[in-house]
Amino acid sequence: MTGFLLTLDRLKALKQQALMSIPHAKAAHRTEIVARFLGWRTYASLLYDLRSEGRFIADFDTGGAIDFSRQIGVDLEEEDLDELAERLQDEFGSEADYSRY
Repeated sequence: MTGFLLTLDRLKALKQQALMSIPHAKAAHRTEIVARFLGWRTYASLLYDLRSEGRFIADFDTGGAIDFSRQIGVDLEEEDLDELAERLQDEFGSEADYSRY
């Protein structure tokens, strides 16, 4: 994984990619799962951090996302998250200069 830049402007596209990879979860649950997958404790904390500047995402927390999904009763497989990771990389990973992050 080469990573990608996540910004507030990209959240709508991120949610669309999550919908395609995790369609069986409610929207609110999906955003919380994605926040954990990206390394935040909550979606609210992800939003708070993105308000100041974009964040470079270099890796994913698959275990954290799966653990949280079990807590809320969402059937989530590692393959769902692998698909999401590929979608996010395809959507956001094409930019060349992340040097300031």
